[in-house]
Amino acid sequence: NGYTCTCVPGYEGLNCDVDIDECASSPCLNGVSCVDGIDGYSCICIPGYEGLHCDVDIDECASNPCLNGGTCVDGVDGYICSCFPGYEGPECTHPDSSPLCLQSGVLTALHPGTSGNTYEDTSGSGEHNLQVTQLRHISDCKTRQDN
Repeated sequence: NGYTCTCVPGYEGLNCDVDIDECASSPCLNGVSCVDGIDGYSCICIPGYEGLHCDVDIDECASNPCLNGGTCVDGVDGYICSCFPGYEGPECTHPDSSPLCLQSGVLTALHPGTSGNTYEDTSGSGEHNLQVTQLRHISDCKTRQDN
C-alpha cells in the first residue's frame, strides 16, 4: 500500500478510520451502561452509585438521617433506620405508639410489635424484654405483662 498512518488517540486501522470501542473491556461496574466516545467512555450510573466506573456506593447514611438514637443501615439508593426503642417511622421521628418502661435494667415493651420492632421474651415470664443501655424521652410507663 506504500503508506503508514499515525492515528490520533481513539482511532485505529490502516486508514485510522476505526473508532476504538473503549467500552469493549466493560469498564463500567454494577451492570450500568457504557457510552463509547472518541478516546474515552462514560458510565451512566444507576441511582445509588457514583464514580468514573460507577463503583462507589453512595453512603445515604452520611447525612445522619436517623434521629433520636436510631441507627442507619446503608443500602443501594436508600437506607433503613433501626429506631431506638420508643421511636418509630422512616427516620425515627415519631414517638412509638407502644409505651416502654425501664425495670431493673430491662426494657419492657407494653405492646410489642406495633412499631415494627421485634421484642424477644428473654425472661420466660411472657413479658417482651429488650436489653438496652440507654433510655430517653420515655413516659407514660405502667407495669404490664403481655400474654
